[in-house]
Formats: sequence, structure tokens, C-alpha cells
Amino acid sequence: MCEEFDKEYEELRKIAKTTENSLKIMRKCRKLCAISLDIAVEKSLLSRFWQAARKLLEAIGKSVERIAQENVQNLIVGELVALSLKVHRIYEVPDYGLPDFLTVSMIVNPAKRRILEKKWKFRIFCGFLMLRLGDLMRYKGFLMKSREFYEISLKINHTERETWNQLGVVHFKSANFLRSIYFHTRSLHSSSSQQYHAAAANLDAIFKKFANRAAHNSSQKHDELVVIYLAKIHFLLDIDDAENVLKALQPSKELICSLMSVYEHLEPGTPLENRAIRHVEIIWTALFNKLLIDLSENRAAAENQLHLLALLLRAPEFCVVLEENPGKIACDSTAKIEDLERFDAFQCLKEHGLRYPITVDQILSKIRGDQSYDQEDEEEQSSEIDSEASYSNSNSGSSSDSDSESKSQDEDSDEEILRAGARRKHVENSDVENEDF
Repeated sequence: MCEEFDKEYEELRKIAKTTENSLKIMRKCRKLCAISLDIAVEKSLLSRFWQAARKLLEAIGKSVERIAQENVQNLIVGELVALSLKVHRIYEVPDYGLPDFLTVSMIVNPAKRRILEKKWKFRIFCGFLMLRLGDLMRYKGFLMKSREFYEISLKINHTERETWNQLGVVHFKSANFLRSIYFHTRSLHSSSSQQYHAAAANLDAIFKKFANRAAHNSSQKHDELVVIYLAKIHFLLDIDDAENVLKALQPSKELICSLMSVYEHLEPGTPLENRAIRHVEIIWTALFNKLLIDLSENRAAAENQLHLLALLLRAPEFCVVLEENPGKIACDSTAKIEDLERFDAFQCLKEHGLRYPITVDQILSKIRGDQSYDQEDEEEQSSEIDSEASYSNSNSGSSSDSDSESKSQDEDSDEEILRAGARRKHVENSDVENEDF
């Protein structure tokens, strides 16, 4: 089998990476996946497959004929389906909740299907399929279907930072800006050790869109106010009546994760930076105490609130219990809280984070400043997660090759925003493509 793979792989390497050869490359990658999915994943052939597909999309993207664009998109959908059915016919793929059209094939003898020892490679493969089908649905304008496919991809392989980013793109196109910021933030602080410039650029674009907007508490929705305040803090701008308006914000994972990212990129020193950090502190302390009060009164919503409290405790300097706060949690102190939202993979302010699964006792100990409870070593990770992280990014393509979309904004920014915009230094040299196939 290895000899056969090597022979086909050598032929693939000799194929020129031109638009004319894109279909040939995609089908050669499919054949190699059928010969050995194990080796194909290691050699990043899924990335090679998508790069060839993108060449076709880019070439036809210049066409004025919409029908021509749709024909190419449909062709690539067909190639992805063919790839999936081929693999499902040959291998015993675990059930990851893929749509039936990707898994139902004429299997002559199911007992003879191959089994991979490293099951996580199936997750890389299936996550890739759903991510790219989500992209194609987005190009077609089917945002709900695109979002559905991205969410399936995320459930299969939550270490793929590009999937988080693409969910942010879909929510941006749906004018759900706070959710968009949340998903771009999750992408930026994913478990990957490499910076993801597309997510950073997308966040910067959204913040520029909202930084100069006035906040009118009586006429604007809560989520819109949150985005405006986050944008102003990001660009070190002043907030009118900050002590009162910021304390009125309500806790949510979207607000807290986004605020954590903004805070992590602030450096104390200048008056503008110090003012921005003070704004973060006002929000943080208010959210912390609201959650404590909720947890002392409402047992039903405890688990969701405990997740948020654990996130806030990553910056213990802002977690000050106010005098009027009972500081008690009305739920079982020994119950374990599972990480359904994958917050353990959220690397922002990670050095202070609790490790999942966590208990109420651990949270209370953290609030009291007691570090004596047992925690696992921060570097101890399961081999499965390590393997996923190492191959996830290599098989979906680099940021310059990916179709991670940056939002271009037409709104002008004032001089203060332009001066402050250099804070996120890793954005300045990012090479992120605009695309709208």
C-alpha cells in the first residue's frame, strides 16, 4: 500500500499547480485518501485539495455570469461529496453527525472496511468536509445552511481556528455583530500556538465600524451597546458616564470572551491605556458580582453562570466581591461542570484559568484566593488533543491560502482611531484575502 501511495503521490507532485490542472489535482488527492487516509492527512493533502478548488473559484470569480460561478461551486461540492463517499466506502468512519448525502454509499461488504488506529484523523477529515461545504454554501448566499455546516464542523474538531473564524464571518453577514466578535475572538485565541491574522483583522474591522458611534442607552439594543463599548475600549477612546453605563451591561459568554481579548492586548503605561484598563475593570467587577448574586438566588441557571464566572476568574485582580454581595453559590459544591463550550481550548488569559472539569469548590477557592486545591499540570494534555492541534491547521491551509474573509469597511475613522489602531501589532503585517465568490 505504501508503494502504491508513494507512486501516486510522486505523480501528484509533478502536476503543475495551475487552474487548468485543479480538477486533476483534486481527484488525485481523492485517490490518495482512498489508498491511505492516514498518510494523506499527515501529508496535508486535504489542504492541497482545497487549494486546487480555490484556484477554480478565483478564476471563475471574475466572470460576470453568475451561472458560471454557480456551476463551478456545484462542481466542487460534487468533488467533496465524492471524496467523502469514497472514504466512507473504504473506511469504518465513526458517526460524527454528517449529513446522509456525505455518508450513504453502496458498501458491498461492510466487514471489510478498514479501521484507522488514530481515530482523530477521521475527525480532521470530517471536520474539513463540513468546513469547506460551509464555505461553498456561504459563497452561494445560503447563510443558514453555511452556519449549520460550520457548527457541525466545530463539534467534530473544535481545534480548527478557521471554523471559529468562518462562523464570525457568517454572523457578520447576518448583522449579528456581537456574535461575530465572539467567534473571531475564539478563533484568535484558539488552542493553536500560531497567530491567526484573519481573525485579528476581522475584529479590527468590526471595531472600526463601531468605534465612532454614539451610545444611546434608551434607543439601542444591549448587544449593540456592548459592541460600541468594546470598540471604544479597543481603540482607547473615552466613554461618556463610563462608571454608570458600563455597570449596566449584562453577563454573557459573548461579552466576557470578547472583553478578555481586548484586555489581554492592553498594556498599562499611557493615560489612554490606563483609562481603557479602568473601563475593563468597571465592566469586569460588575459582571463578576452580578453572577455571584445570580448564583446565590437561582439554582436552575447555575451551570451556565459558573462557566462565565470561571472565565472572569482568569483576571482575579478584577474579581472583587462588593460588600452588598452575599458571595455564596446555591448549588452542589462537589458537582463537576463539563466543558460543553470548549472554554478549556480558549487560550486568552489562560495562565490563570481553571482546568475542566471544574467544581464549585474550586471556584469558591479561587474567589477566596486559596490556591491549595489540586489542579492538573497546565502542560498535561491528552495525546488525542495534541495530535488534533498539530494536524488541524496543516490540513486546512495557511491563513494566506484559506478563504477566511476579512470585512472591508467604507466608514472613515477619525485621527484618534487611526493613531490607536496600531495596538494590535500582529495585524499590521497580516496578509488576509478579501473574497466574495
